[in-house]
Amino acid sequence: MLIRLLVVLFFLTVSPAVWGGEAAREVPVSGEAVRELASIDNLMVKFMRENRVPGGSVSIMRNGKLIYSRGFGFADMEKQIPIEPYHLFRIASITKPIIAIGILQLAERGKLKLTDTVYETLDFKPYVKEGEKLDERLRQVTIEDLLHHRGGWRAKDEFSYGNIGKAIGIKYAYPKDVVRYMMGRRLDFNPGEEMSYLNEGYVMLGRVIEEVSGESYEKYIKRNVLAPVEISDMELARTKKKDLAAKEVKYYSHEYNPYTFNCFEGRYMWIATAADLAKLAKDFDNPLRSRILTAKSVERMFAPHPAEHKRKGKKYYGCGWEVLVRKDGKQRTWHTGGMPGTNGIVVRRGDGVNWVILFNSKKNHNGKKLVKLLIDPFDKRLNKIEVWPQTQ
Repeated sequence: MLIRLLVVLFFLTVSPAVWGGEAAREVPVSGEAVRELASIDNLMVKFMRENRVPGGSVSIMRNGKLIYSRGFGFADMEKQIPIEPYHLFRIASITKPIIAIGILQLAERGKLKLTDTVYETLDFKPYVKEGEKLDERLRQVTIEDLLHHRGGWRAKDEFSYGNIGKAIGIKYAYPKDVVRYMMGRRLDFNPGEEMSYLNEGYVMLGRVIEEVSGESYEKYIKRNVLAPVEISDMELARTKKKDLAAKEVKYYSHEYNPYTFNCFEGRYMWIATAADLAKLAKDFDNPLRSRILTAKSVERMFAPHPAEHKRKGKKYYGCGWEVLVRKDGKQRTWHTGGMPGTNGIVVRRGDGVNWVILFNSKKNHNGKKLVKLLIDPFDKRLNKIEVWPQTQ
């Protein structure tokens, strides 16, 4: 009893960013135990302890069936509330595949072409600084370029929401303001010529969805991307701690306040369970049976940009997905997401197994990203499983 009391006092008195030490050896585990996947339990508990992770959620699909869904650690450390499989997490850049799916759907329905230019599609007036001229190459940036992070801009501090607000002379920059500002800046390279990961490019694509569908981004995605695969719990993330959803976890960071970063859809927009993200990913395992996209669109989603050649063993960025065609010919696709207080990954292994891990912290106590540390050990455990659980 005394030891239990000391553990509770530890969590109530230290900074929320501190996790671990001698007092934090217990890692609560929730969800139904799966005997055949006990090695995953062991890996996760060990990882949580060693890296002082507040909480995490894991889901595994095999051959289209959810075979594992468990929570580890705490959704709220101060209140000692364990993570449950139903808890929602900010998914950060895992939002990008969702946006890409929406764009590809609109292309299927004849609402747009991937070769359409962003300048012509969006009826936004570019914000051009006094004394500067519009970069004419902007008129060449296509929707396809943005899907592959080949729009022509490189990420820089200038593109932060705070700096954009100051430059435009407004208190708070919203996605439309970001797009206007980006469209008025000089490109760093010719559109399509190289790949440079850029969150703001996907903010532009969110505006494209609204412009051509005539609906809000949220409404379109919920009705056309999530509902067909029976996902109803996902909702838009909110920035401030007081606005967290009822089933949403608390977030912990060693470096920054996790409740000061704008939750816009290029990077931070949705909150989701690990199981729902696994459900979304498995919809593309058999392209002919996808409930969201046609087989042709699924193929296009995982294809490289026309300027890039697909080669076995070489990674490239498809439409909202990282893609690797392995030497055995199997296609592995994935996307990570991270912001202060959040780190996650969704993986489609190409062998019928998909897995998702979400954490309510981004880095461990040594400043290393959690997902990056766990990917290889997790896959190795899956590779060693000889007997899989039976599914009906």
